Amino acid sequence: LPGAEIAHLAAHGTFCPRSRLLSGIDLEDGRLMAYDLLRLRVPPRLVVLSACDAGMAHAPADGAPLGLAGAFLSLGTQCVVASLVPVRDEETLDLMTVFHELLAAGHCPAQALATANAKTGVAGFVCLGYGDQPVATGRAGSATQLDQEPT
Repeated sequence: LPGAEIAHLAAHGTFCPRSRLLSGIDLEDGRLMAYDLLRLRVPPRLVVLSACDAGMAHAPADGAPLGLAGAFLSLGTQCVVASLVPVRDEETLDLMTVFHELLAAGHCPAQALATANAKTGVAGFVCLGYGDQPVATGRAGSATQLDQEPT
């Protein structure tokens, strides 16, 4: 994750309503917990969480956002695209394929998600944070051409 402009994590997610630090997603090499993110000095600008319930949040009296998406946002990630409900793998793949094609074409995340949703009919994902800002994908035509392989 360090140094990435865009991070796309596709896995099973869990939301812990009592502590944002206990929410996480299951990766091949173990669970990525929200507390693991505290080591990130510079978080990705855009985080896509293709995981059930990864966008769930709860704001207690102090107003601190809870959940994995909230943890990324509180660390400085500008935009998080995540699911609020359980999602099917095949449908999510269709949605995310269109979403990333639109990002690569220069669309901002919110617009790309709305268009991908309309084209695929897949619902359940939301754009949190500053989704109206284009992001660099490393591909020609994206917001900024980076000196790295496309993500």
